[in-house]
Amino acid sequence: MAFGMASLVALAFALSGCAERASDPAIPRVETSGMEAPVRVLIDAVTRNLASNRHSANAWGRLGRVYHAHELYTPALACYRQAMRLDADDFRWPYLAAHAASEVDKNAAATLFEQASALAPRNATVLVAQGDLLAQLGRRDGARAAYLGALAADDRSSFARVGLARGALVEGDLPRARSLLERAAELAPDDGSIYPLLTRVLVRLGESELAARTEWLAKVYDTPLTPRDPPLDAMRRLAANSHALASAGRILAQRGDLLAAEVQLRKVLAIRPGTPLETGNLATVLSRQGRHAEAMEFFAQGLAGNPDDVVLLSHQGLTQMLMGDVEAAEVSLERAVTLDPSYPQGQFNLGVLRFGQGRHRDAIALFERTLTLNSGFADAYLNLGSTYAALEEYEAAVDPWERLRQIQPNNPSLIYNIALAKARLGRLDEARADYQHALALDPRNVASRQELDRILAKQRLD
Repeated sequence: MAFGMASLVALAFALSGCAERASDPAIPRVETSGMEAPVRVLIDAVTRNLASNRHSANAWGRLGRVYHAHELYTPALACYRQAMRLDADDFRWPYLAAHAASEVDKNAAATLFEQASALAPRNATVLVAQGDLLAQLGRRDGARAAYLGALAADDRSSFARVGLARGALVEGDLPRARSLLERAAELAPDDGSIYPLLTRVLVRLGESELAARTEWLAKVYDTPLTPRDPPLDAMRRLAANSHALASAGRILAQRGDLLAAEVQLRKVLAIRPGTPLETGNLATVLSRQGRHAEAMEFFAQGLAGNPDDVVLLSHQGLTQMLMGDVEAAEVSLERAVTLDPSYPQGQFNLGVLRFGQGRHRDAIALFERTLTLNSGFADAYLNLGSTYAALEEYEAAVDPWERLRQIQPNNPSLIYNIALAKARLGRLDEARADYQHALALDPRNVASRQELDRILAKQRLD
């Protein structure tokens, strides 16, 4: 009898196990046959891993992130919901689900953001994202509460202030919108989302002079910034398709992370060999690393596919200049500006070449043309002033440098240049103040210290 009981118990366990497997949720599948090979391989591998780990929130979440990274939002949501079921305390799953849902069902996304913010009530990034979505839905009270929560969590959040300012602008509270945006600009002066809004506010307040300045800053800083977001960044890094890799490579290059950008762009070319745009981008990244000979090989490949690409020609010309091949650089750059006279970078690069050739008047004309085409081109102000200074025309040099100082008020090298020009013009009190400012920003600036001492000694003698 005892033996029989043991067998019944064993049978009960076996039946229980079968019932559990039968009730396991189905893994969302997508058709991968038309996808790029790296994407197929990734999805298949992560799906197989999940099949062996169906009770792992991380396994479900990883497949969700892979689908999300490749803009497969519906299967991503299904995976995130299983991760939420298995680990109800991890804010990442409702947070990522909210971002995926915002592409297909914003009301569902609002509910998911509410769950995420309840799990991470001190996470400013989560709260700003929640506020942004609620603002899109016209739920101003909820958006305001989310942005205020973000400020309570991080009182230096420029993004929360921008969100609150948008709400204040809609409500007609212009002084509050202005105050929020001006503080946001202090915290994040290169955030391109601030200045168009601030310009609108200042125009409506009748501050035409200040509005003109912020309109100019909107051209200088024309790229909106986004909050640092580890969960979203981790998801995006899983993207294996060439479009996502190319986008990641360009963003990394803009940030100055050139080695990481090179890795991403080489992956793109492994998937789509010979793509002129990414071949040229890789060439530019290599050139910026000082690997000019290697860069020239990729410029040649890119221009073979698109010989009239003014961006490639302009960047190739700059690389040839850096290699000391002035004649080849001149051919590339003159062709670029002939093909497209409205391309500011081409005009600027040719100006750099002309300066190096000692053709200063030609360089001035090219830098001025650059600024006519793009009044926010900061390096053109610097080089225009430097060219006038090389001609000892210090009054003319000060003007573009002072314009640049409005963009870069804490650049000690620029302020030193301005001070030096003013000293040459005999404007010693102004020069002394600028040298002192430069030293306050960089106390180890030996040149500023020496020039300041000279002015102080001269003024004592006078």
